Amino acid sequence: TGGPPKGGVKKPVQQRQAFNAPAPSSMGGGPFAAPSNPITSGGSVNDRVLAAFTDLQATSDQGTNVEVVAQRLNLNLHEVRKAVDALALDGHLYSTIDEDHYATTS
Repeated sequence: TGGPPKGGVKKPVQQRQAFNAPAPSSMGGGPFAAPSNPITSGGSVNDRVLAAFTDLQATSDQGTNVEVVAQRLNLNLHEVRKAVDALALDGHLYSTIDEDHYATTS
């Protein structure tokens, strides 16, 4: 009688394509990303040392001991002293009460 064939009308199957969004870590941050922490974000040793001194500076008027910075960054003391020397030469740090205590110039 002119109706649909036996079994009903077959509609074409639409295949959905998967949308592969990039993983959050590869998206580059965006406006809601947490600020990067130079102490833990894997920057240069000098950047990490300077950030640690800046972060710890508020805790003491006498400056921060280089051993405290080495422990905080999980670096050996020689590496931290080398960075401190470079940062002091560049004018970012200065010695306070002795050769083991430094503060930031900013």
